[in-house]
Amino acid sequence: MEADYRDGERLGVTGTPAFFINGRFISGAQPFEAFKAIIDDELGN
Repeated sequence: MEADYRDGERLGVTGTPAFFINGRFISGAQPFEAFKAIIDDELGN
């Protein structure tokens, strides 16, 4: 658990929820559209 905590700190996570989509960081509660935009971008849509 300590290693996970340190990894999160190193990657800029300061709270929950925190998400990574293909290495792209999303912090905090976000609407569906925020996730969709990143996923579509990653898929090249």
